[in-house]
Amino acid sequence: MNTILKLQSLRIPSDWSAVFGRHAPIHLEIGFGDGRFIINLAQRNPETNFVGVEVAYEFVKKASRKAELANLWNVKFIPIDAYIAIGCLFKRNDLHTLYSNFPDPWPRKRHAKRRLFTQEFAFILADRIHPDGRAILATDSPEFRDFALENMLKDGYFASEFKNGYLKGLPDNYPRTKYAEKWLAEGKELYFLSFKLVQRPERPFICPIKRSTIMPHVILKPIENGKDFVTAFQPFDLRYGEIFVRYVRAFLSQDMKTAMVEAYVGDWRLVQRILIAIKFRREETLVKLDHINHPVVTEGVKLAVKQIAMWIAEKFDVEPIAVKA
Repeated sequence: MNTILKLQSLRIPSDWSAVFGRHAPIHLEIGFGDGRFIINLAQRNPETNFVGVEVAYEFVKKASRKAELANLWNVKFIPIDAYIAIGCLFKRNDLHTLYSNFPDPWPRKRHAKRRLFTQEFAFILADRIHPDGRAILATDSPEFRDFALENMLKDGYFASEFKNGYLKGLPDNYPRTKYAEKWLAEGKELYFLSFKLVQRPERPFICPIKRSTIMPHVILKPIENGKDFVTAFQPFDLRYGEIFVRYVRAFLSQDMKTAMVEAYVGDWRLVQRILIAIKFRREETLVKLDHINHPVVTEGVKLAVKQIAMWIAEKFDVEPIAVKA
């Protein structure tokens, strides 16, 4: 029983009936930590499908082991950014309940993009959540409580289920996370927020991440040797709309027949480290994506392969023979 899913094996959007082998309401937890909350819910509610998303892969592995030991087949874990999960893996009406328990408030301005419950978050969720769905937040931060309230209500997509916007403390039947147990024992004040959908956005949210079935590669006329390429290479950046590419370094194999370019590619919020192989042959130079890191082939990845090939073509005055990128 495999409870870990990876973006490489999932469709955008995903067919959750096929993933779970049945049609059932989906509850999503963002940032599940040690997994005790979502596992508790999955044990209590076998008729419901549960998905947990978490960026820290060590937490994904720990939670997966717990679920497998408990023989839970109605829960899956994905190492992925929450915005990507909601906006790209789910379609309208897929999500019945969203839980976020004690997320990092990321108070510093330079970390603002990492925060949950932003105005963008509310917009994406409003387009995906079921009409009868709920978005639930538990937090110990009064500043983040107010931040979430402001953003979730700002555009009129959601309404609070509580008169003053939140409850102090947690409902009696709400499963406790590790942090909730610790802070309740210390007498720390906690806040519970619940939002219901009021209206959809006028325009639907379209996932900016576009996958490709084409394995990107470019064939150039031959370059005399790879050492010249590695010597000439300098790090550089590219940006095209939501796509960002940073070429970091180049290194050469011992036989000098293959060079590798390390790059970071960002498609919206999906950032991947990729390696681009440049194979120096007598009759041609082949530039292609290396699959050692099992990257998701996106428009950004295709662009990264194509643009380094075009840089080589211009730098060494060689013509492209074939381009598939």
